[in-house]
Formats: sequence, structure tokens, C-alpha cells
Amino acid sequence: MGRHRWLVLQVVLAMTAAQLGAEVLYRFDFGPGPASPGYTKVTAATATPYYAWIGARVSERDRGKGETLTRDFIHGQDAEFRLGLDDGDYTLTLTFGDPDFPHGPFDVLVGGRVVLADVQTGKNEFKTESIQASVTGQALSLRLRATKAPNWTLCALVVEGPPQRAKHAILAGPSRVVPSPAEIDARTADPRRALRECCEFLMQHRGPRGVFEDYVHEWYRMSYGLRTLLAGSVIFDQPRYREAVERALDEFVAQQLPNGAWSSGIQAKRTSEQPPETIMGLMAGTTNLADIGSIVSCLSIAAPRVDAERRKRYIAAAQRYADEYAVRFILPSGAFTNGRWQGQDMTVPYSVACGTQAMNFAALSVVTGQEKYLHVAEGAARFLLDHWQPDGRPIHCHHAKDVQRVTAATNFGDIFYYHEGILWVAHHTRDQGLLKQVRRVYGWHIAGEKGLLAERENGVWWPPRDPWTNSKAAGMPCVLMAYQRLGGTAPGLDEAIRRCITFVANPEYRQRIGVTADPLMPWGRFGVAATGFGGLTLAEAVRPGLIYMAE
Repeated sequence: MGRHRWLVLQVVLAMTAAQLGAEVLYRFDFGPGPASPGYTKVTAATATPYYAWIGARVSERDRGKGETLTRDFIHGQDAEFRLGLDDGDYTLTLTFGDPDFPHGPFDVLVGGRVVLADVQTGKNEFKTESIQASVTGQALSLRLRATKAPNWTLCALVVEGPPQRAKHAILAGPSRVVPSPAEIDARTADPRRALRECCEFLMQHRGPRGVFEDYVHEWYRMSYGLRTLLAGSVIFDQPRYREAVERALDEFVAQQLPNGAWSSGIQAKRTSEQPPETIMGLMAGTTNLADIGSIVSCLSIAAPRVDAERRKRYIAAAQRYADEYAVRFILPSGAFTNGRWQGQDMTVPYSVACGTQAMNFAALSVVTGQEKYLHVAEGAARFLLDHWQPDGRPIHCHHAKDVQRVTAATNFGDIFYYHEGILWVAHHTRDQGLLKQVRRVYGWHIAGEKGLLAERENGVWWPPRDPWTNSKAAGMPCVLMAYQRLGGTAPGLDEAIRRCITFVANPEYRQRIGVTADPLMPWGRFGVAATGFGGLTLAEAVRPGLIYMAE
């Protein structure tokens, strides 16, 4: 939709509000891209007391082209957007569409009643619909439900109505307050029991195909749950955990593409069942290294625990990915680009891809015994270590632009993946110079002026942020434990590790960051992934080195 039509729309909305004695209360711009002027940005991870997505079937995309309001969107199969409002009558104006793909049919429901049926949009077609809504119970329920197609899209929502008498909270989620040292020290920690609770949570949230597709849409968000189940299968001698991992990885291997890559998203059908045009579209779309590096690593990690036939198949798939696809995106510096993202091959180093691919290649070197893979992993880890500030903050390299910026030590959404690659390499390299660099940089990162220990709140945990960042925080105690095991020391490190383990081991505290939290609730939006991250922390506390194949 052109800029002129958007201006006309805003004028009409303003006139309508004035004529009816109402006002524009909210303008929401949905998706991960930049906010349109005058709009409030709402991503898939947004969780506020006053508005949030309820239900797990929601994801997001930014196509990076076209009008700011319509270049990005939220999409899913069945989800509810809930907004606290006074009881009364409102006008809702919704904008649907996708610059790159058609969507629909889908229905729009308000308060459980269908108000728009069989909505469809074509490629680069955007539809704006205005509907009337009555609110009771001080909460608007806007539900979008796909009928015959995989998903719906929502670019924007404008809410008009009477001036509000009060703000209405829609949910009473877990506290966001970090406990005090006295509170945490009064608790006992049983990481073994907590790990079993995480494993059982993950088992309960698998879908019909054995993957977590009811709660995640991208492979990377499933990978850490699989690793937690693998660790649990060893620690508890529990075959059903291993069998759950096998079922999921069998599906993953079956979706490998002819070029050795995988689409970042979980597909409804295996590659052998897809028509040629769909396969070509998947290969031309997003097969980015950062996301897939997390899940493809699971093939190597699982290989020693499965039967001989699976072991052969898993290692072959991982090698094919490494040799035929991933190596194409290694730069002379040793860094990885993000591979193919949104139809383009990336050409600049991406820190997250360096981390996940360092882990992938290091794990592959363990199960194959081939030094060439470890050398690749070492190069990527060295690149990350070279980009770190003495005050504890890393330097983040953007995935699509030749841009580098110093980022906070608590930017766990990205930083956790750096540590995955570095720590896998540290556990397996024989390069003493590289190990020395790991210890030096981790000393900065942990004990620096703006490092992990300094940034804790109450000396216990890091301040809660959005669910996506919180989920990765659950795995950060692994960094403290691994540094100590590698010979590192810092004032207060023992105490920090003890308190972090207590935090993750206790349901009341860990659910504040999404671990074993209901994935249908906003604070549990990344609950499956968070439980995987938290499970790795607990497994490392129970059996050091297991999660790195380095016992």
C-alpha cells in the first residue's frame, strides 16, 4: 500500500474518532522490523501486563522491503492477541499481508465470535479491514485462526474507542523481581531433580511427529531441548528420552535439502514428499547458518548414543551439511557469514553464526576424529575472542551489514551462542595459545567492570528482560562453571555459581525466565527453548563436561 493511501487511512481514522467522541487508543505495528512512525512495536516476544499474544502458534518475519508498516508481520496458525480495555464498544482496524507470499484463508474472531471469515491475501497484497468490537471483562480478545492454510499474517492493528478510565492488566504472570541473596540462600538446590523435571516438561510438549511444532516453528528453538533430553537419557539411564531425540532427529534428517542445507523453519512434509518447486523455493529462501548450526550439532552429539544405523545416517547428514554447504560461507578471517538469508547469500561475518558453527564443527570433529573440522571451529572461536572488550562486553557483528558494535554482557539473546562455540572449542582444542586467550577473555567477561558478575541484580541473577533474552539467560551459568573448570578464578565466582544453580533449580524462580513455564502464556513464549537452555545448566552441574562431549 502506498504512502498516500496510508495517510488517507490515518485521516479517516482521526475523523471517525472525532465524530464519535472516541480517540485512537493504540497503534500496533507487528513484527521484528522498525516501528512505523506513531506506532508501538509488538514482536512475537513482547509480553506486557496490558497486552500480549496468548497461545503458542505465533512467529514473525521481516521481509526488509516495502512500507515500514507492511514489510514485517506476526504470523501463526491459531493465536489470540489480548488487550486490556475498559468495557465498551471499539473500532478495530487490521492490516494483513506479506510482501513475498500469499496467505489464508483464515478467520478473525473477537470475543470468540467470527467477525471476518476466509480472509486471504496474495503475494505483496495488503488488506485493511475495520470491524466493531464490544469488550466485557476489561479485556479485548482478538483471535486469528487459519482454516485451510498453514498460517495467517497481521501487520498492524489500530484501536479506537472512548477515553480509558484505567489501565487493565490482562495477566498475572510470575514475578519479575530478582530474589535477594537471603531468599536464594534459604533455598536448597537439587539440580538432578530439577533436570528430571525439565526433561519431563519437554516430553509433555512434543507434537505428533516427535518435534515441538506446537510450540516452535524454527529448528533452532528445538535443539536445546533435544540436548537436554540427551543429557537426561545418560544421567538417568532413561531410554525414552533418547528415543524422543531419535524421533525428532529422524524428522530433521528427512528434511535435509539437496544442497546439504536445511530451511530454518520446520516443514510440514519431508523433502522426499515435497514437489520440486517447493524444494527450490526452500533452497532459495532462508537456510541461514546461525539457526541451523544449533540443531545440526545435535546430530553429532546424539551419534554416540544411538544405534549403528542412525549413527551412520546422522554423521553423514552432518558431514554433508558441513562439507557441501557451511564451508561455502567461511571468510578468510575464520568467521562465518549467516549463509543464505531471505533469498540472499550473506557476505559479512556474523557473530552468532560463528558461535553455532564453531559448536557444530567441533562436535563433528569429536565423532569423526577429523582434525579439519576442529580447525574450522578454532578459527571461528578465535574470531569471536578477538572481538571482545577488556571491560567484559563483546563486539557484535551484524548478520546482514558490515557493522560492528559493542554490546552489553547481558545481551544473552546473541551472546549465549558465542559461548557455545567458544566452550566447545575450549573443551577439545590442543592449541594452548587459544586456551590461554579463552581464559583471558572469559576473565574479562565474567569479572570485568561491565561483565557478568557486575551486571547481576542483587548479586543473584541478571535483570529479567523479554522472554527471548530470558530464555538464553537460563544457559549462562554454564559459562561460569566452564570457566572455573578451565582453571579460571574471580572474586565471588563460587558464590555466583551456587546462587545461579539454586535459581534454575527452583520452579518459582526459573519460571520467571521461562524455564518449565506454560508455553501458551506470554512469559512462557520461549518456554520450550528456555527449558532446554536451563536443562543444559542443570546437566553441567550434575555431570560436568557431558554437554560438551568432554567428560
